[in-house]
Amino acid sequence: MTTKAIEAGDFGYDAVDGNYLEATSITQNYHNWILDSIHKHIGKNILEVGAGVGLVTEKLSQKYSQRNLYSLEPSKVMYPTLQKKVRQEKLKVKNLFKGTITDNFAKLKKT
Repeated sequence: MTTKAIEAGDFGYDAVDGNYLEATSITQNYHNWILDSIHKHIGKNILEVGAGVGLVTEKLSQKYSQRNLYSLEPSKVMYPTLQKKVRQEKLKVKNLFKGTITDNFAKLKKT
């Protein structure tokens, strides 16, 4: 795996999308830590903001399958990968949103 310094103008995850899955495949403990950290705050509805390519989405879908999971991804680069993962792996996501919270505010209010 090659590494690249990311500058503010590189648009964060979009700049590393090609290596993102490889780089995060070894972070299962990190994802479990995230779930453990938020567990006490989880209610009936879960809004995942910045779902990326769906790695934490998958964990949320498995652990909280009886809850309503909504995932939002603002990156035009990552959204198709997220969408494909949810569809292919049949993740229990009630709705996917493409864009920012501001872009989807009216839709989110209805959920």
